[in-house]
Amino acid sequence: LVADDYGPSHRVAETLTTEGYSITHSTSTDDAVMRAMDGDYHLVLADDRVGGDDVLRFCSQLRSNEATRHTPVLIMLDDGDTERLAKALDLGVNDYLVRPVNKDELTARVKTQIRRKQVEDNLRRQYEKSLTAAVTDSLTGLYNRRYLETHFEEVTRDLAGAEKPVSVMVIDVDHFKKVNDDHGHAAGDEVLRGLAKRILGGVRGFDTAIRLGGEEFVVLMPNVEARAAFPTANRLRALVEEEPFDISGDGSPLPVTISIGVATGIAGKAPLSELLDRADQSLYAAKKAGRNRVISADIEDPIEPAKLPEALRA
Repeated sequence: LVADDYGPSHRVAETLTTEGYSITHSTSTDDAVMRAMDGDYHLVLADDRVGGDDVLRFCSQLRSNEATRHTPVLIMLDDGDTERLAKALDLGVNDYLVRPVNKDELTARVKTQIRRKQVEDNLRRQYEKSLTAAVTDSLTGLYNRRYLETHFEEVTRDLAGAEKPVSVMVIDVDHFKKVNDDHGHAAGDEVLRGLAKRILGGVRGFDTAIRLGGEEFVVLMPNVEARAAFPTANRLRALVEEEPFDISGDGSPLPVTISIGVATGIAGKAPLSELLDRADQSLYAAKKAGRNRVISADIEDPIEPAKLPEALRA
């Protein structure tokens, strides 16, 4: 409630409190803006005469701020003030009440606006959930291939002007069929979820981890050249090898290893399909060479991380 501290506003607050609503009373629009942005309010009820402040400007502020954009606003006006009402509605005010405020009309309009907000909030949540599901892998919580394709375009567009490198690693779980055969598909799912967590923990915050499908994962690394991508991939490989996975219902931790293929290109010149194909060929070479290793498509004889300069090992 945004209104002066006087009799009519007290009666409005009492009426709504009797109906079971919790009321926060501000006597200035500056205070009300701060409160509205910090709190999850179902409704803002504003008296257009509060403290001589510009209530219409206040309503405009609510509509322009992300935190309050969807909060319904009821404004209280003098009967017959059609010009001010038109301006208020044009600024996005949802409904109005005329003074003196009738109790029944007050409760009816408040209930209507709050009910509408609850419906709209629910629809918005469902919509956001659908959007998330469209680009997210349900098992691991990582992004899926659809997101990778869109995100790759954004990344390369940002880096193309400076001809910065973009690296990808394609990761595959070694002998994953044996994990499923020996321990069951539930155990296989636990390995994939655990691996997803380790991948996220083993790359930079602005790298992007994706589950490509099955037991195959991809990490997109913007502005990373080939000789820096290799030790990053090798650290991730070691991170998986060194700590077996805890499997529910199994007495002992399960050792798991991964093989990784790495490829690097120049942003704007190397399409995603080409990078994935080259990284996949390197992955195949790593599998053929004995698994549990990293092979880069861009380094003929990869230098072991311990021999690299400190800047590339960090």
